[in-house]
Amino acid sequence: PVEHSSDVGSNGSSKKVLSEDEYKLAVSNIEDPELRAIFSGESLSGAADPNIVSGSESDPAISTESANAASFDALVAARLRRRAEQGRDRIVCQRCHTLKHYSRVDRPWKEDTVSDPRSLTFLRYRTNLVAVVVCDLFDIPGSLIPHLGEFIGERHPVILVANKADLLPKDYHEERLKMWFKRFTKDLDLNIQSIHFVSALKNLGTRELAADITERRRAGQDIYMVGRANVGKSELINALLRISIGGSKHRVLASHIPGTTMGLAAVPLRHFVKALVPAEGPRPQDRQASLYDTPGVFSSKSITSHLTSEELKSAIC
Repeated sequence: PVEHSSDVGSNGSSKKVLSEDEYKLAVSNIEDPELRAIFSGESLSGAADPNIVSGSESDPAISTESANAASFDALVAARLRRRAEQGRDRIVCQRCHTLKHYSRVDRPWKEDTVSDPRSLTFLRYRTNLVAVVVCDLFDIPGSLIPHLGEFIGERHPVILVANKADLLPKDYHEERLKMWFKRFTKDLDLNIQSIHFVSALKNLGTRELAADITERRRAGQDIYMVGRANVGKSELINALLRISIGGSKHRVLASHIPGTTMGLAAVPLRHFVKALVPAEGPRPQDRQASLYDTPGVFSSKSITSHLTSEELKSAIC
């Protein structure tokens, strides 16, 4: 801070410079205690922080002022890095912010949906992946994409996941339902390895699903979540993160509005420790592997295409 209240920048424009008292007042109005400490320099004398630089020991010619500046920069970097790791400084776009906090979009939701299953054709040309195909137990015919194997490839191993199992009757027969699924999905042209009934919202069956994915997945393989819009792909990823060590602080955006996931969203597998990778950490081949959330393919035949975003809240289980 300097004594004068204004200065002229190098490009000739005028810029505001706070006086000492104005700076202290601005800092005192910062609500976050960590940020307030950063800008007030309260912890500069704390040697307990290992990230603070003490430059005077390595070079005695460094002045006290420059050493304090280096310590301050290190303190700022360390605290901002720690806050980012805790997920407190995550920056999201306006659309995601509105969806997260207000469960709505500021324009017609149909504009953001993908309705052509050919958008998944890129998976056919990928050589190393496991596909997790997700469907909605309460709209099975509408939530399965016909002849899906033509678009994602018939050779890729597929794990079929039926979501929202918490809404099934408690006395349902799981093996009989699996037999019915196998007959129903015969025309999808998929290399189905196993079938799971889960509830992503309530974490039912997600541990068994994670164990099956881990067993069938080869080292270095990516995982792709595939399916219709609103079947719960994003929430299933969040469920897998919740059962991972340290994964609960990470989250992908999920909402009842179709088209929430607009593009390919990647979550590195290192965030799924104990769920999808060993407890001791990812294998060397898995360091570049990720779990991908693909945009949901919206069905124009669905009744939801005639509903507003507010009406969707009541219509979707």
